Amino acid sequence: MKSTREAVEFLMLRWPQKDGRAFAAAKRTCIQALDGKVKTEKARRAFIKAAEEAHISIRSQ
Repeated sequence: MKSTREAVEFLMLRWPQKDGRAFAAAKRTCIQALDGKVKTEKARRAFIKAAEEAHISIRSQ
């Protein structure tokens, strides 16, 4: 993902597994980052944990 907004869109619209704890935390944290309530790095870490939970391979940049 190139932005937090893209991460939220992916989580909401294309995520394959929508029942995991890490998924729920990533969705919440990414939305909070969009609202300026948490740093984007925290949202990035949450997104990576959700990807691991869903067995999605992601590339780090």
